[in-house]
Amino acid sequence: MSAPDGSAGRDDFLVNSLVDYYYRHVPLDEIADRSARDLVGAVQSHLDLGEERPPGKTLVRVLTPEVDREGWTCDATVVEVVTDDMPFLVDSVSSEINRLGRPIRLVIHPVLTVRRNLRGSLL
Repeated sequence: MSAPDGSAGRDDFLVNSLVDYYYRHVPLDEIADRSARDLVGAVQSHLDLGEERPPGKTLVRVLTPEVDREGWTCDATVVEVVTDDMPFLVDSVSSEINRLGRPIRLVIHPVLTVRRNLRGSLL
């Protein structure tokens, strides 16, 4: 499968191989109505965010993806976080979102072990 925008790139193999892993703890009924474009697009988006991350830095992006802009869509706001794995991270982020009065529809929490160069570029 190509990237959500229809282009082929070096990440196609990586993204497609990550899709099953990315969603492995998500109940199928939670994502069954989503298109392949949107499922792959979410993985690509998260991977793009984490492409460059200096050691010790946390990256956060909040977006409401649209096909025309991101190449995929979701009917809700998406919060992407790329950081070192740490205890209570998901609970802390979820608590803050709830404190702000925003409902959480779905939590996807893939834990990926990656290698980076000294500048933080994903290898």
